[in-house]
Amino acid sequence: MISWIIFAVLNVCPFLFLLILWRNQDNLDAQAVKAKIGSLYTGFNARRASVKTYCFVFLLRRTFFVLLTFLLISQPNIQVNLMIVATLAYVGYLSNADFFESLQQRWLEFFNEAVFCTLMYNFVLLNNIVFEDEVRQLLGNLIIG
Repeated sequence: MISWIIFAVLNVCPFLFLLILWRNQDNLDAQAVKAKIGSLYTGFNARRASVKTYCFVFLLRRTFFVLLTFLLISQPNIQVNLMIVATLAYVGYLSNADFFESLQQRWLEFFNEAVFCTLMYNFVLLNNIVFEDEVRQLLGNLIIG
């Protein structure tokens, strides 16, 4: 019972953070607001509208990963494929959301997601989603370089 309460509280957090940022959207540059909730958007341009959604999208995706792990415990191939789809959707979100303060931060985020996708593609090979040896060999060579 306690685990479900913890789970519910943790799943409310992304929505709570979105609400807090949405209510303070006009004052995100103010020093008093930065002192209170600035950690939700540190390193981002507070004047951009999409800065309010980043924390929500990031935490919701992580929650989705945890749910996949527990709900599909006997189906690792579906887990991996859904994680890949969620990561690619997140990269699409990042490419459309212009809230980074510098181009270097944006490229670092893309690099992190590329590394994460590469790891997940390795899991595709390890979970016997691909059964033919020739295809597995080809995929392995593509991943290694």
